Amino acid sequence: MIQDLSQMPDETMEPGGFLDQLGPLRDTRTLVLGEAAASMLPALAGRGCLSAACLPADIEPMPAQADLVILPLVRTAAAATAMIAQARRALAPGGRIALRLIDRRFGRLTVVAGLLLRRQGFLAAGLRAVPPEILLTAWLLPARDIPAGMRAIAPRPVVQMTHAFR
Repeated sequence: MIQDLSQMPDETMEPGGFLDQLGPLRDTRTLVLGEAAASMLPALAGRGCLSAACLPADIEPMPAQADLVILPLVRTAAAATAMIAQARRALAPGGRIALRLIDRRFGRLTVVAGLLLRRQGFLAAGLRAVPPEILLTAWLLPARDIPAGMRAIAPRPVVQMTHAFR
């Protein structure tokens, strides 16, 4: 479902919310996949996104249509597998994915998500944790373009990801 953001109310999530953690979103083409997708559209409009669309997790997106794909609620490895593959298809080169993981099993879902991102070709990752919620972001970038402060996802991301929790 494509929304004309000029017609959306100027609502934003409360400070410190999920979208606040993603930084500036002005002029970004954004796709939100899965649970809670439609509820994020007003907040995205308030942050100046160029366009925003939401899709249920079971509908395949058009290729290379988004600069940012948001997965606002990922609870299982199976959901992460399907949604990360969909996000990869939807992202334009240089795009970014942001996952909000509900990880109640001591980082296991986070480790799985890191491995899946690596397999889909994502080269850099950022992690912010307020257990049980984890915000994981990753970029489709050549290694030379990894943003300052982000690490390349190593061939063995299990070591990196579990280290963040100890």
